[in-house]
Amino acid sequence: MSPVPSGGRRIFPECKRRVARLRVRRAQNQRSTRAQEGGAAWDAYVRAYQDLIRETATPEAPWYVVPADNKWFSRIVVAAAVDHALEKLDLAYPKVDADKKKELAAARTALGGDKKQSPRAGQSCATSFTG
Repeated sequence: MSPVPSGGRRIFPECKRRVARLRVRRAQNQRSTRAQEGGAAWDAYVRAYQDLIRETATPEAPWYVVPADNKWFSRIVVAAAVDHALEKLDLAYPKVDADKKKELAAARTALGGDKKQSPRAGQSCATSFTG
């Protein structure tokens, strides 16, 4: 059973449980007015929850509502949110001008890293800098 029905609205786990329970004949007979009042309270809770998220989310601090009833889908939602946040940062490697390159070359020479070699076991990075 898909967590998202054909209408596109997400069914909360509690709602799914209630619908399944209504389909069982014995449960239909045991349904009381108190349980129906509980359904109204659930609807009010869902409305309050949605209002809270809508009113407190800002572009600077958005909310990401991640469903916890499906582990693989939850992980996809979190990965997409992190990916989106990182893309908005517009990160780039720093630009190195000619003067800085000369300074780095001098530092490499001073550290004894002129030779292009890979580090050997027990050898420090300073003596095996490959630049």
